[in-house]
Amino acid sequence: GKRVVLNFIFTRCPVATMCPAATAKMMALQAAAKRRGLTNLELVSISFDSAYDTPPVLKKYATERGIDTKNFSFLTGPEKAIRDLLAQFGIIAEPGENIFKHTLATLLIGADGKILHREDGSNWLPNDFLKFF
Repeated sequence: GKRVVLNFIFTRCPVATMCPAATAKMMALQAAAKRRGLTNLELVSISFDSAYDTPPVLKKYATERGIDTKNFSFLTGPEKAIRDLLAQFGIIAEPGENIFKHTLATLLIGADGKILHREDGSNWLPNDFLKFF
């Protein structure tokens, strides 16, 4: 019964305009939704670096950034499952030495499981998603 804003990151991403910016945007969206009193929103960041980004690493990543994990989750899983998700959402993530060359996309998925909105890159604003509530 909730809408989900979903993106893909990896915690060791060194490019400020990529994963760190995507996480900051998700945090800003979470804060804006809270100010509006929205309770039907979940935020999910899935790591495509499952070998390094274990649940303890993801928990530390959230804690170090002061992220409220009541409705913002960081997930990982088997590499094949993540690769399948990346392909389904049209995200490219090519592994290199301790880094991934990748694209960014943030998606709003409706309670019915259908994609309602997509923003590529990290230049979006919270209202780009909140206007669907």
